[in-house]
Amino acid sequence: MVHDRANLGLLGPFRLLTAHGERVEITSRRGCALVAMLAMSTYGERTRGWLQDRLWGSRERPQAQNSLRAELSALRRQLNGGDYPLLRFTGDRVILDLDRIAIDARRINPHTSDALIDAEFLEGIDIPGEEGFEDWLREQRAAIAAELARATTAPTAAAATAVEFHRTPSLAVLPFTNQTGDTDKSYLAEGIGEELIDRISRLRWLPVISPGPAFGFQPDETLQSIGKRLDSAYVLSGVLRKNDSGYWLSAQVVETATGRVDWSQRLPMPTPHAPNAMSPFVAELVAMLEVRIDHAEQVRARAQPETALSVNDLIWRGRWHVNRLSRDDAIAAGVYFSEAMRLAPDSPIAIIEYTQHLAYMLWVRRETGARIVEMRTLAQRAIVLDYENARGHMLAGTAEMWLRNVVAAETLLRRAIEINPSLSIGYEQLSTLYNMKGEPNAAIETMKIALRLGPSDYRLFAKYGELALGHLLAGDYAVAIQHAKQAIILRPGYWHSHVVLINALARSSQVAAAKDALHSLSRSRPRFAPDHIDWIPFVETRWRDFLREGLALAANA
Repeated sequence: MVHDRANLGLLGPFRLLTAHGERVEITSRRGCALVAMLAMSTYGERTRGWLQDRLWGSRERPQAQNSLRAELSALRRQLNGGDYPLLRFTGDRVILDLDRIAIDARRINPHTSDALIDAEFLEGIDIPGEEGFEDWLREQRAAIAAELARATTAPTAAAATAVEFHRTPSLAVLPFTNQTGDTDKSYLAEGIGEELIDRISRLRWLPVISPGPAFGFQPDETLQSIGKRLDSAYVLSGVLRKNDSGYWLSAQVVETATGRVDWSQRLPMPTPHAPNAMSPFVAELVAMLEVRIDHAEQVRARAQPETALSVNDLIWRGRWHVNRLSRDDAIAAGVYFSEAMRLAPDSPIAIIEYTQHLAYMLWVRRETGARIVEMRTLAQRAIVLDYENARGHMLAGTAEMWLRNVVAAETLLRRAIEINPSLSIGYEQLSTLYNMKGEPNAAIETMKIALRLGPSDYRLFAKYGELALGHLLAGDYAVAIQHAKQAIILRPGYWHSHVVLINALARSSQVAAAKDALHSLSRSRPRFAPDHIDWIPFVETRWRDFLREGLALAANA
């Protein structure tokens, strides 16, 4: 019966009360974590091996077994002292009697108090060096946050799906005007506008509107007014001009709702008659537009009330958190993307955003095998739902690369770039693939395109890191050092670039600096171990050995 049950609080600081309201003191952090792991499992039980790997995974197996045995012995005394023993053992299993414990984290409902909603799961419980526990803790916090969101704020699936496309931002591209003084150049202004419409349409998440000649532009009509008449969230206009140094394009994007200029650029243009000159120019222009409107939509979605979020709003909120690159923001992003995919399971954009976030988490955790296959399956589903979405192909190609299926990876990544030549991350992943194949010169040239398309990308650290790796593999140690340092400035804890920097310094006879760089890696990433390198999906193992040797040179200096 309820009055005979103990009470276990996992939201906020760990607390355990007997059925009579007396506090049970568990002073060991691992003891608290172990009880929580049993409490949150489906039937209240875990195997000894599972608990061992997550709470003492950093120790040798015999030591881990002894530590688990000692912890369980202490918990038996603390939990089984009353009339009703809570902890028991059957063979290799450790079991917490869930029938005799009320657990706050397992009974979230819409009437949960605000204090409980704001409480962090297992607040203050941290076990340094145990990545298995940290991964489990992140997953639990994300799952609980998702459950709270569903219980307290989420709209119904039908309502969210109905408004998904209504709230998708659209961009009206107005005919570009020719103010060069040369009427023969009108074709050029028109051609830029037409090419932009074609390229923007390949983004898929940003519908593009092209008002035809019958639209009827009014004299001195504002862009805001035009946007309202077209029912478009944003309006792009452009003017082609000429001066003594050549041609240049003045372009701006206005937000229809406010009339605010969200983006304005004055861009020098290549010589109009130069072969293949316009395609790279338009690709860069589209990449700039995408970043600007992407940011504007993130800000807009953040201002929406939690109770009025569409699938599209959930996605933009998730993207805002992704760009912040913190552990808590990664968890929050996962909650929003999971909810978007739950509400719109057949939306290719929702699937792609969820898969992109999954890819980030797999990369951070260096996961292998089944989880990467899961990522590939999701990306393939997105391709089936929308074959012309370049990001679906890019994600599928990335998964194939991580699985070391290089032919399939290259085919998919090239297809992604063919669909959307402005896809900076597509070039980035193709550059990474070239490095994994041991073709650094191709990797360097491809990454230069990625950097040109995404000069303000939140993943800029990864681009510089991969560029540094390319120069390292090519033997250009001085350049590798330069780019690795750029990556580390942008992301101090990025172990990949620390490893490249240490190698480049050690192999260019700067052993003292290499040793300092090794110490810097230890300070910024205390949990780093040389076996992290084994995750890097080089086609040939000699490159992993190469990186390990560079670390050893620095360590032995």
